Amino acid sequence: MKRLVAALGLLLIASAALAEAAINARRMGIQLRQGGVTITYSAADLLQKGALTKLDSGLPQRVVAQHFVYEAGRGVPLAVGGHSCKVVFDLWQGVYRVEYEQLGKAPTALAFRSKGEVLDRCLVMRSFPVGDGSAVEHKKKIYVGSLIELNPLSNSTVARIRRWLSRPRGEYNVESKSFFG
Repeated sequence: MKRLVAALGLLLIASAALAEAAINARRMGIQLRQGGVTITYSAADLLQKGALTKLDSGLPQRVVAQHFVYEAGRGVPLAVGGHSCKVVFDLWQGVYRVEYEQLGKAPTALAFRSKGEVLDRCLVMRSFPVGDGSAVEHKKKIYVGSLIELNPLSNSTVARIRRWLSRPRGEYNVESKSFFG
């Protein structure tokens, strides 16, 4: 079992509230184990105050983390992995309901009393599996890039928004038509 420590892990957070993406570099542990690569690091500090406030709104919030293993000097990932957390604060019970889903596995329903516990489950990777170990077995230097998003939009949603924004003003008259039918 080889132990590799990444010299650089890239984290990119793209929040729905932010137009600009911030890139943060940090150290992370990478291990080659039987059956795959695992990573260990925390990204809990990436959520800003506004995003943390959204978790208390009672509306569903989704945190998506994608991890890519690269060989130094190559732009194509050797291995990929990821997970998502759908977080809803239950206003009546006073608990955070989390639907945790790891890539390729069935979702798990969880409940937490504090926001810290939610962040720990959704944004702290402890021996998190990322792809197949055979792809990186003989590589000398690897690094991991992680894309972490709050409430990401699907490609179809982005396309619908673009169509709606590109519609000339005269084609749809709000004053003569009701939004509700």
